[in-house]
Amino acid sequence: MSTRKLDSILNPITALQFYRRDQNKLFLIAGEGPYLKVYDSNTSLLVLQHRIFCEQVIHGISTLDKQHDIADNGFICLAIWGSTSLALLTKVRFDLLLDQVVNDITDLITQVPDWILDAAISPFEANNCALVTAHNAIILASVQPEYGRLEMKTVFSPSKLILYSAHLIWESKLHVIVASGTAFGQIITWKCFVDGTKLNICTLAGHEGSVFGIKFSPTFTHADGRDGRLLASCSDDRTVRVWDFMSDHSTMAATEILDAEETDLNVMHHEIQDSTSKALAVFMGHASRIWHLQFLFCSPTSDDQMLANLLSFGEDATTQQWVLKLKLPSTYTKKVNGDSRNLCVDVNTSEIIHHKSYAFHSGKHIWSSALYKGIDGWILSTGGADGKIATYPIRVLDDLSSLSKLALKTDSLDQSSVTNSWTLSDILSLVKKTNIESKPEEVKLNKISSKNTFNRYIFLSTTEILVTTTSGHIMCGLIGSQILWNEVQVPEPISVDLRSYAVVKGFINTGIGYLAGVSGMIYSYRASLGISIFGCVHGKVADMFTIDDKSGQLYGLLVTTLTKKTATFFQLDRISHKIMETLDIGLPPKFVITSAGVANQLLVLGSRLGSLIVYDPKKLGSPLEICNVTHELSGDAITAIVPLSPAGLDCSTEYFLTTGRNGFYFIFSIDSQQSQDTISSLVRIVHHGTPPFGPIIDNAWFEDNELILFGFKGKKFIVWNETRQLEVMSCDCGGAHRSYAYSSMFNGGGGHFVYTRSSKLYLLSHEGPSHKILKQGAHGREIKACALSSDQQFVATGAEDTSLRIWRYDRNAALEQRLQCRALVQKHTTGIQHLQWLGSKYLLSSGGNEELFIWAITSIPNFGIGLVCEASWPDQGEAGNRRITCFEATIISTKSPEDGIIVSMGLSDSAICSYQYSKNHGFSVLATGQYTSSCITQIRQINVSATKLCLITAATDGILTLWNADIIKTNLAQLDPVNLVPYNFQKLHQGTIKSLDVRLNEQSMAVLTGGDDGALVISIFNYLALHENPSSFRLDGAHAAAITCLSVLHNSTDERLNLMTTSNDQRVKTWYVNVLDQVEEKENHNISLAIQLEQEQFTTVADAGGLAVFGESCLMEALIVGNGMEIIRIPSMLPL
Repeated sequence: MSTRKLDSILNPITALQFYRRDQNKLFLIAGEGPYLKVYDSNTSLLVLQHRIFCEQVIHGISTLDKQHDIADNGFICLAIWGSTSLALLTKVRFDLLLDQVVNDITDLITQVPDWILDAAISPFEANNCALVTAHNAIILASVQPEYGRLEMKTVFSPSKLILYSAHLIWESKLHVIVASGTAFGQIITWKCFVDGTKLNICTLAGHEGSVFGIKFSPTFTHADGRDGRLLASCSDDRTVRVWDFMSDHSTMAATEILDAEETDLNVMHHEIQDSTSKALAVFMGHASRIWHLQFLFCSPTSDDQMLANLLSFGEDATTQQWVLKLKLPSTYTKKVNGDSRNLCVDVNTSEIIHHKSYAFHSGKHIWSSALYKGIDGWILSTGGADGKIATYPIRVLDDLSSLSKLALKTDSLDQSSVTNSWTLSDILSLVKKTNIESKPEEVKLNKISSKNTFNRYIFLSTTEILVTTTSGHIMCGLIGSQILWNEVQVPEPISVDLRSYAVVKGFINTGIGYLAGVSGMIYSYRASLGISIFGCVHGKVADMFTIDDKSGQLYGLLVTTLTKKTATFFQLDRISHKIMETLDIGLPPKFVITSAGVANQLLVLGSRLGSLIVYDPKKLGSPLEICNVTHELSGDAITAIVPLSPAGLDCSTEYFLTTGRNGFYFIFSIDSQQSQDTISSLVRIVHHGTPPFGPIIDNAWFEDNELILFGFKGKKFIVWNETRQLEVMSCDCGGAHRSYAYSSMFNGGGGHFVYTRSSKLYLLSHEGPSHKILKQGAHGREIKACALSSDQQFVATGAEDTSLRIWRYDRNAALEQRLQCRALVQKHTTGIQHLQWLGSKYLLSSGGNEELFIWAITSIPNFGIGLVCEASWPDQGEAGNRRITCFEATIISTKSPEDGIIVSMGLSDSAICSYQYSKNHGFSVLATGQYTSSCITQIRQINVSATKLCLITAATDGILTLWNADIIKTNLAQLDPVNLVPYNFQKLHQGTIKSLDVRLNEQSMAVLTGGDDGALVISIFNYLALHENPSSFRLDGAHAAAITCLSVLHNSTDERLNLMTTSNDQRVKTWYVNVLDQVEEKENHNISLAIQLEQEQFTTVADAGGLAVFGESCLMEALIVGNGMEIIRIPSMLPL
């Protein structure tokens, strides 16, 4: 096993299991690549990271259900397996590993003859462990504490088929039962005894594809005292099937298997003919394949019915919870060949109810899960292909009453939240009862119309809510352990004004609300003072906005009307909330205000059509600036304007955030330049955010510099932590077309959500986020590219999930905190193919559908990294379906990439094109070319000047080609395109050239290539005569598979090249190449190379697609990306 320093890895989570060390400590054990990671489930802290296997991914972890009851002896408490590797750890040994008293368990790792599919430790004798292998054999492993050795015995099944899945459990200390899923859709069930005896139970047929997952339920007891057990299976046919296993067991005549030499086909035919079982339930519920299942609860409700809770985990990265009301088959006795046999009556009247969907992972695949039943209920943990580990409480529906609540949707069934609902009559009855109990002589309620319904809601504080009705009545609710309602006494004229139409707003946590009706009168409400007239405007009030500049003097209520072309601003005293001044705000034509805020002591208004206007608070008559800053905003209302915390007192630039009804949020910088008499402003977009919900994002705020958003996705209301990529809360309220309000508790995720549905008022209160993230994840699909900024502060990654992420790496941070995702955007419509930084302020990305984007990068104080797409390649073809497989960009100005870059790209149809780009002039074509029918895989610019462009390309035919173009410049903004002419062809590889890097000096050019033939080729060109053939050196078998990444390290010299290669063989190799010149005659210049393999390491990343090297010469590290991410140390460079 490798002894190298612990790596930073972010790979798919392939195994999970809970482990209770004692009454006070609950840990979650995870398998991530070959590493075993242990987390404290309460604090989410990483307790241990230990490399179990040298080069084998952990596929499964098994623990005992009650580990803390085991004495500190030699009994097994943990089984870890992957492929044919197995590690059995005793409790004392594992606890010492947790305490880091021991750090080597190599002696506990053993190899078994076949691939392990499942393992189970005996709860009866904890020194025994059973394994089921890919050929349907059972391996019985026994630890002998007195001798300190492991004994194994193999029991073969007669059905020697290759299995896709299996599950086994100990039914007694003498035997296990096994369910094995085959590629043909059958499930073979059999019994294996510790003495080697085996009994065939039955074969369950019905699936139409390979069986991916099988799970036995816990045993349960029927009303007549019989034991029962269910079996669930999922398949490539995307169905879940539930079987009555114990009934099948009893109805089948279990036959002792003596002839293990019987052919597989005969066995399968015999078993299928004997099987009379039918699935109790068959259903589909995922958008794609289902990988595995978990039972939560099983219990009979009558003699022939039972209730079960089942979880399914899919390729669509969701967990689905199902409630199954199953009709158990009845039986009758029949003589078969002289023997009495119980046969099942095929009656399928089961009811399947979908309870809840949990979507806490990105991309694809939930590979692992673990369940734990504690004092407070069930906890589920899931691990995905994105590397994330999420834990969340699961509500079990264990009786028919909870099932009826689920069907009626009258109550929340989540442990993390509570939902209450009332009709208007319910609230009035509660108000009347309260008033009678407190002051019976003063009870007098306003008369309520039968057509009266709830109208608008507003939170006056985090626990106080104001409700208006369509009859002009007002109720106030106080949220506590119980919700207390009272009716506000409203004078008749005000009540008439608020009928059918009302606008409500308030300053949060002040206890003051503002209401307006059809007359233009504005009213204020405070619990201690009741309702009173606040002010008035001319015409019907369209909307109201609260303005609070915490760093300035702007504080008040902004009111718009349906007829007036100006808005009215009531400047308020912060303490008394009395009107100090009334001001008119001049509005541009057709500008309908939908949001308002303050940034940099300037008033910013957002419109229904997506534009912004900026005002000097001292001159509200006309705006300083009207901004149509981005076409993404055009036509969509801006719903909120939220200032970011200022960077400092001496900074003239501040930032604000906007949300909209288009599914995006934006961050803008606003510069304020003040002279003696005037203030000027400049608004610029610096970040374009794409949260995973929408299209309606209604509001935003910051808690401890974490951005929280809320809005709607379909019929669901969602509260989302954008900083942590965490869903705080979701509620199926029916959609955005209803009255609603949300109030955060500002306690790390708690809040209250009130809404109207079917003429009822619903109030959902949640104490915190719906789930907890023990380990943050990354891309949920294969990562295709990575790039390092020139200052080595940031790494960009792009993946098949179309997302672009910016990471910061800190080698001095805690192991799990070294890689921090600072920004995430999704603009590409297909997988990202290539990335390149230009300095640290610009990033380029390419993908399918002819997408090439230029991103401007900005550091935003108190937020992180801002990304905004500054430009995209405009010259797509008619079909627009080509991939930009590769590109390279070069800065042509010493000042900044804004002044101009040259970008050359290769497309999947063998086209090559080069463009000049500048922020002011956009893209201008320089040169175009066409290769053969082979696809371009790599491109480099080796000479870029005002008059010449020289390129190198590599292709799928294994040929390296040099291209040349003479640029004709007509003026500063327009260039005449020319043809790229190929002039040097070199056949270097047998197949595709997968990777390429170039090192230039004044006299020579070294081109290093890696191909899918596993060869490494080094070609040395004369830089002054590139048309001549190079001196090429080929190292066959450099890797056992395709060399997908190659990088010349930055500590290389002209005489010695240091390089790193990665391959699909999951090897990372570091090479030294000495370039030796030999001059035999004046005209003959011969070159020889000395190549040395310095170090070879295993990488946990499969299908490596990107490599980035950073650090100093004495301490260099490499980021490898593919199906996951890993950072490894590069050995110090020693001379040859």
